[in-house]
Amino acid sequence: MTKDMTSGKITPLLINFTIPLVLGNLFQLTYNAADSIIVGKFVGEDALAAVGTANPLMTLAILFINGICLGAGILVSTAFGAGDTELVERQVSTTAIAGTVFSLAFSLLCILLANPLLRLLQVPAEILPIAVNYRRPTGPGPPQTGCRPWRFRW
Repeated sequence: MTKDMTSGKITPLLINFTIPLVLGNLFQLTYNAADSIIVGKFVGEDALAAVGTANPLMTLAILFINGICLGAGILVSTAFGAGDTELVERQVSTTAIAGTVFSLAFSLLCILLANPLLRLLQVPAEILPIAVNYRRPTGPGPPQTGCRPWRFRW
């Protein structure tokens, strides 16, 4: 189903387009806050510091995926405006594939290279083992993040 956002009142269209994005970000923030509260309260300060070290890597992945989506949005909207639905479909599928490939590659790097990446981020030696143990199982996070816009829009 295609929704034409080039005609009609802009406010309802913009609100309906924005709600899924805001909800996705709220869910991400809620997850991060709950994670920090639980770890800080039940595991300890070192574990909380270790959890905090994952943030720069996840932010890098999220920003890269957002960049892919923003760039693709320009291409898709140009093709849509020209009425070329075949090109729109091709660009959307290419974007989904590129986002998935990046997410999987980034996840694999985070799992395999957790220790060197965290050393590069200058994680203190006393929390490095805890940070590596946290980073490895959370490494597969970017694929879900990359798929989030697709879940809400279609």
